[in-house]
Amino acid sequence: MNQHEIDTELTNRGLLPTGPAGTKAQQFIAAADAPDPDRYRGALIGSAIGDALGRPVESVIPAKIQAQYGELRDFVPRRGWNGGPVGTFTDDTQLTLWTARALLDAGDDHPADFGRVLTERLDSIRGIGQATRRSIIRLIEGKPWWRSGIPSAGNGAAMRVSPLGLAFGDDLDALRRETARNAVVTHADRLAVASSVVQAYTVARLARTTTGTLNPRALLAEIIDVLADFDDAAAVERRIGAGKEPVRLADRIGELADMLELSPSDAFAHTYNGGFVLESLPAALWSFLANCENPEEAIVVAVNGGYDADTVAAMTGAMAGAYHGDSAFPSRWVDDLEAAGEIRSIADRIHARFVQGADSPQAGPGSPSAADADRVHVTVLLDRSGSMGPIADDTIGGFNTFLADQRKLAGEARITLVQFDGRDPQEIIADAVPVAEITDLDPATYQPRGNTPLLDSLGTVIERLDRRVGADPDEFQLVAVITDGHENASHRFSRDDIADMVKDRSDAGWAFVFLGANIDSFTEARSMGMHGAQAADWDHTGAGVRDGLAMMSESSLHYRQMKGRPAKAALKDRLMDEVREDRAKRRRTQGR
Repeated sequence: MNQHEIDTELTNRGLLPTGPAGTKAQQFIAAADAPDPDRYRGALIGSAIGDALGRPVESVIPAKIQAQYGELRDFVPRRGWNGGPVGTFTDDTQLTLWTARALLDAGDDHPADFGRVLTERLDSIRGIGQATRRSIIRLIEGKPWWRSGIPSAGNGAAMRVSPLGLAFGDDLDALRRETARNAVVTHADRLAVASSVVQAYTVARLARTTTGTLNPRALLAEIIDVLADFDDAAAVERRIGAGKEPVRLADRIGELADMLELSPSDAFAHTYNGGFVLESLPAALWSFLANCENPEEAIVVAVNGGYDADTVAAMTGAMAGAYHGDSAFPSRWVDDLEAAGEIRSIADRIHARFVQGADSPQAGPGSPSAADADRVHVTVLLDRSGSMGPIADDTIGGFNTFLADQRKLAGEARITLVQFDGRDPQEIIADAVPVAEITDLDPATYQPRGNTPLLDSLGTVIERLDRRVGADPDEFQLVAVITDGHENASHRFSRDDIADMVKDRSDAGWAFVFLGANIDSFTEARSMGMHGAQAADWDHTGAGVRDGLAMMSESSLHYRQMKGRPAKAALKDRLMDEVREDRAKRRRTQGR
């Protein structure tokens, strides 16, 4: 079926908006200035913060949260089957990022691409809802995306659609249509679609609203107006004591205007804040609007309301971030947030594509100069697993030769050395040390042991570098991995996680190289989001590891010698091919 036929079918099923968006909303959007990229970062960062902060208290009643934490305002570790470090998010953020990537990578076919990703990553979704799981199984069984959704009014669609609001905020008809098309992949329900449209529009509208000028009543009136031909979306409430008559989403949203002075407990007693979208969307709107000039408090209120705390707080955080921007959130949250750099990179790509009309941010004030082009940070992930023992001395010698080569080249460069093994996937031996000052590696420092947590090592390095890039976006990043075996010990990051992270950083301009022994390095590199032209094999011998480190050094020198961002961008994805070609030229010259 073509898109027109698909849309006709969805319209006939009552799942696709058909009329124009409301006049009030249209008028506001038409008069609004183009949003700043900080608002786009804020929407996605805020959503992830709410998700991560609420994760440990999902399904917990408020009294228990109060008894355990007093008030939960800081990230805490999550234990159990879906545990993780502080700042770890759940399926809310995973599906939000996958929605964004599908939109960026597949354009009009984004629902199909989103469905494909869901089927490929079913086993890695953290805390998946039942409707979403059943829909994915239907996709796996061969149902097309427009027929895979379950008739469920859960919040699994509304929680992920902020990227669509950011992308189509200047075209409300497109916003409503494309948001609905994403929603029905998992939730083929009129109320679920209507709630998704509301969430997407609210984020779009707030990203275009000058901070400090928000009129909550005007916003609520516009939201009701945007529902237009979906104003009949309704359901019977599930909370104890509720009546048996269906409640319209438009009516519940309208009630919020007179509830903004209530306490959280009184407000949530009326809206409830569970996983049913008639509950969670109004609860998120209230949490934001009652604290609209205080983004931290808005998210804290949503989290401490308990029940579906992570999703309500994620939706609240998207609104607060869109209104205030990324820079408004406390550093204690942003610094510990999982994949913060990846999230910002995706937000910047959406802004570049849909606001600036380009696939990369426009050059302007603050763009790197030719002098800045020489500032390169080379991060080396060096395998220290037990199998490196027989070639340890040659590894040390080869790495020190790498350092000597780098010292000879003019230009500013810093080196980070991270050793990884099963006991410690992230031992930082040198942290962004100027190349002229870094000390050589020695046998006391490099002592092979344990197994190979390659994915955890690379994922953690990327997260650390995200913070560095956030503070100094003009510094160029080259990440070099050298290992002698297959991944066999990671717990935090999956291969799909790493592939997404590497691809997003590559799109943002980072360079990667991968050198491996005892494995197919080209296949391994591709599985982690790199190209074969970024990979090379080395023999697991003393001479082989020295040669592997020499290739790493040559690729670093090639990258550092290129002047300016366009030249580096043209080279970064084929660095090892460049080394191979250069070596072939030298052999031909020597042969003559």
